[in-house]
Amino acid sequence: MPVIQRIQARWSRFDDSQRFSIAALLCLVGCALAFGWLLKVTVYQLAQEREDDLTGRFVRHQVAEHLSTDLFRNAELLQDEKLGEQLLDALYFEDLFRVKIYGPDGRILWSDESELIGRLFPDNEFLSRALRGEVVSVIEIPHRTEHEFERGTFGQIMETYVPIQEAGAVVGVIEVYRHPEAFFRRVRRSVWILWLATFVGGTVLFLAMVGGVRRINNAQQRLQNRLRRSAAKLQTEKGKLEGIVNAIGAGLLLVDREGRIRWANRNAKSWFPHYQNLIGSTSYGGLCNLEEPCQDCPFRANSSPKFPVYCEPRVTSPSGQDRVLHIVTTPEPIDSDAGPQHFLQLILDVTEQKTVEAQLQQATKMSLVGQLGGGLAHQINNPVGILVTTITHHLSTKDANSLPADLRSDLEMLERQCRRIDHCVKSLLSFSRVSEGLRVPVDIKEVIDEALLLTSPRMKQSSVQLDVHLDERPCVSMGDPNELLQVVLNVVNNAIDAMPEGGRLAIDLHIVSPEQRPDDNGKPALLLRFSDTGHGIPQELTQRIFEPFFTTREAGSGTGIGLAVTKRILKSVEGTILAENSPGAGAMFTIELPAVESQDGA
Repeated sequence: MPVIQRIQARWSRFDDSQRFSIAALLCLVGCALAFGWLLKVTVYQLAQEREDDLTGRFVRHQVAEHLSTDLFRNAELLQDEKLGEQLLDALYFEDLFRVKIYGPDGRILWSDESELIGRLFPDNEFLSRALRGEVVSVIEIPHRTEHEFERGTFGQIMETYVPIQEAGAVVGVIEVYRHPEAFFRRVRRSVWILWLATFVGGTVLFLAMVGGVRRINNAQQRLQNRLRRSAAKLQTEKGKLEGIVNAIGAGLLLVDREGRIRWANRNAKSWFPHYQNLIGSTSYGGLCNLEEPCQDCPFRANSSPKFPVYCEPRVTSPSGQDRVLHIVTTPEPIDSDAGPQHFLQLILDVTEQKTVEAQLQQATKMSLVGQLGGGLAHQINNPVGILVTTITHHLSTKDANSLPADLRSDLEMLERQCRRIDHCVKSLLSFSRVSEGLRVPVDIKEVIDEALLLTSPRMKQSSVQLDVHLDERPCVSMGDPNELLQVVLNVVNNAIDAMPEGGRLAIDLHIVSPEQRPDDNGKPALLLRFSDTGHGIPQELTQRIFEPFFTTREAGSGTGIGLAVTKRILKSVEGTILAENSPGAGAMFTIELPAVESQDGA
């Protein structure tokens, strides 16, 4: 792994406080080094400027007093063996150790290293500046070509190039080599003192900052952990709240002052076919599919409704069903100057409630019709009774045999029809009478006959053919005759409704012997089966059809309580009912009742 990647991997393992500490330490070291270097450079710069002034004037004065400018033109003077001593005596410095004389062309005219005499060093920029008349002082480590005798001997040296002028022109340059060891030592000591002071002060500041940063980092970590726990708790509470709202089947919308939907829960989205574009649309457009708000809408311009505002629009669900929604609009906290900034809309699907209300109204109407039918039955029963009595009297007299055959046949036919009317009226009165919870032996065959008598007009009108198979043995069960009659009537009427274009209704009643019912302690039972050739029952609705007020018919065609009442009546007498589709076509209802012995002991 490359070094940079290893450093990055190591750096990524540190936390914020550790990264800050490392960065601060590096900055401290960098600042200390920078301060020391700056101090050194500054001192050397001041020293060089001082040397430019003092050394330049001193050298020029000494040359003028003890030497001559002829020195730069007279080769004999330059070859004098005592010239070195004269220069050192004239240019006396405690730390002076070498002198060089350059001609006006930059060539070395004299040096105590005879090997250098006559050589040129064109890369010496300091000499070039001195030949232009500028006194130049420089403190450096010996490294240039002309330093071949100084390298390795001195760590640092101070060189001063002094131009010697005559009549305004530079006739030569005298270079003075010095090694001010005490000066260099003081500079090094000052730099080390500065470094030490910087490190000590920086370390104290670093430790204080690291401690403060660690405390801040720990406090930040605690705050972040607290915020994370609060956010998780808030998310949990939000999930619980949404779960509760979704569980009760309510939709929630957050709407701004312009009526635009800013947020919607899951239920609200699922109730609208265009729920993908619900967010951002207007409330009256997204919910009611209106171009403009209605008269009582709280989002209508210049309206001042009294909150809360209620409305019940009809919408089409994504499945294509018409639904009725109850919407309650309430404002969010109201600002005294600007008014409400947001509105919360609670949406309830009241389709089933509205359906139940309509069915209850229909049931009430049916109850009134039953009471009216009972009253009419009493009114019909009296004249029919008079007719039956009169006809029976005439047919029972001794002169009846002298009546014409056609007249006697008509009277007998009238008697039969009047008795039939009387039987129907008595059945209607019995059915409309309030049940008293009787538990008496009931002949199921008679119940079936009476139910077929009451429904025969509907069967003829709907072209329903009847196929009845009844067990020859007595079929008796315990219960209320009126309730059991209502059970049979409900099932038969449902079968007729399922065959509006005609069909066949098969009724089969037989006794199941104890040997055929091993799971019921060997008790006999009555099995009553109704099979029709109608449209059948959807598989997913075979259990729902027994729910109160559930119906597959169109609105106003039924109450949806017939089969629910049927199941309740059968449960009260320990009976059962099962709905399924016939093997061929249509529906099949199977009723099972506990069988008892008939009163005659059969």
